[in-house]
Amino acid sequence: DFGGFDQPKLKYYFTVDFGFRDISHNPGSDQMNIISFACKQATRPNINVTYSDINFYNYRTKVGTKVDYGVATLTFYDDNNNRAHDVVQNYLNFISPISNRTKESASNFENTNPATHGPIGNTHGPLSFITVTHHYSRGGAEKKVKYHYMNPKIQNAIMDELDMTQSDTSSVTITYVYDAVNIEKL
Repeated sequence: DFGGFDQPKLKYYFTVDFGFRDISHNPGSDQMNIISFACKQATRPNINVTYSDINFYNYRTKVGTKVDYGVATLTFYDDNNNRAHDVVQNYLNFISPISNRTKESASNFENTNPATHGPIGNTHGPLSFITVTHHYSRGGAEKKVKYHYMNPKIQNAIMDELDMTQSDTSSVTITYVYDAVNIEKL
């Protein structure tokens, strides 16, 4: 019943929430009526399994040797509450303390201690998870598929350009790697 009970899920019906470890920030919500982040687009896991040939007595098969979870991307509207902008700024301030410096201290950076976000301190970074929840309805009941990205680390953050010749909305895009993904159906 592809036109009724077994209809396809809609792409635009999703929410995003964050699990921050050491940052005080709005975590978002997985409830459609409490959408905190104006998320425009979210990628789902792009899993790639590497196989190697294994020989058994006169029989050859492939055995999985590595799982690459790939990268994921979230694109947010840059809203007037600065929610997406603050995620990037707070993350940057956590991993690079020099970004906390003010413009008045620009002439004395040589007095700044070297900064690192590697194994010193929290080895997993400031985020414990990012969850993208895909909402859908089946037989009148609300259903969800949750993609829990564990220990995500922002690899790339793009705040799009400002342009006086356009009236488009501003957006913030983050690309992140993660240790694992857990897919939960509710």
